[in-house]
Amino acid sequence: MLLVSSAIVILNCETLPESNIKTAGDALWWAFVTITTVGYGDKYPVTLLGRIIAAVLMTAGVGLFGTFTAYVASLFLSSGEAINEAKEDREDIQQQIERLSEKLDRLAEHLAKKEQ
Repeated sequence: MLLVSSAIVILNCETLPESNIKTAGDALWWAFVTITTVGYGDKYPVTLLGRIIAAVLMTAGVGLFGTFTAYVASLFLSSGEAINEAKEDREDIQQQIERLSEKLDRLAEHLAKKEQ
């Protein structure tokens, strides 16, 4: 949405004869390389308003890609935490099984003594 809207706005702002953003394709290309902060330099705004739009789009691009990167990193961290929790749960279950086994052994001994 940000990409398309900035392409439309830049196409309407860059109306000077020396502007090199003249078609919708130029505007979309410019918006894409600007939001990704690649900035090839083949298409660039020449008006003050166009440069302000470019600055906003670059800032938004850094924010969007930073947010996406943080999200992916949090997925890795949360999966690591889930693995650690599963190991802890497994250890707790193993301890409970051992305690139950000991109780069953004592119960079996108790019953064996009563039958004698």
